Amino acid sequence: MRMDLTCPAEFVSVEVLRDSGGRAQAYLTFRNLSEDTLVELRAMVTMLDGEGASLGQCPLRYRRLQAKPHALFTLCMVMDELPFFRDARVTLQRVVFAQGEPWVSNEDAQVDCTPKPLASGPQRSALMAVAGPDAVCWPERRQDTWVCVCGRFNLRPWRICRRCRRNRDDTFARYELNAVMAQYQRQRNAQEGGERTEKRQAERTPIVQHNRRQADFMRRIKVLRARRRGLAMALIAVVLIAWGLFSR
Repeated sequence: MRMDLTCPAEFVSVEVLRDSGGRAQAYLTFRNLSEDTLVELRAMVTMLDGEGASLGQCPLRYRRLQAKPHALFTLCMVMDELPFFRDARVTLQRVVFAQGEPWVSNEDAQVDCTPKPLASGPQRSALMAVAGPDAVCWPERRQDTWVCVCGRFNLRPWRICRRCRRNRDDTFARYELNAVMAQYQRQRNAQEGGERTEKRQAERTPIVQHNRRQADFMRRIKVLRARRRGLAMALIAVVLIAWGLFSR
């Protein structure tokens, strides 16, 4: 994938749906990477079939938008005269903001932005557990760019990732392979310790409940015995009083 890293917005995903009448519409989701509200967007969409083959291109232009800074926004594309497609590549050509100069694409500035894939396995599981579910690759420094764990390429001087807002230096310090595996092991140890504690508590619960019932039963027995002794003493007192009266 090639892109101009200075582009202040990026394509995220597409979902193509049909309504009850069979009319197809594509919902294109973008992310505003800038600090300003995005109000206009112009792009070229390459429509792809299920195998990734191109079905043609379609120009897009949206005005009067109100895409908030660093937020996702979704645009609807009517497909009445377009082929039904499964996926898409979107090349942004012009982005206009509420303030400041518009951004215009420069093909000469485009670079290869394909991160090294991280195959499923223990390392990927560890990275996602430590860095978060959006982590797709190890951070990497290249000649003029650095790659964040979220897969976004950033120009080397940028200290903050344009996509996920992670700090560059913190990313390389925290998400290096050895650091991630060590943190992942600590998390697993803490989780296993918590599970053992919960298991012990679960095992103790019936015993504790039994002891509480036994203690409550014994308290009731003591109260009953005390009441019986009181009744017995009262009865003896009545008998003695009656005997004294009779003896006179």
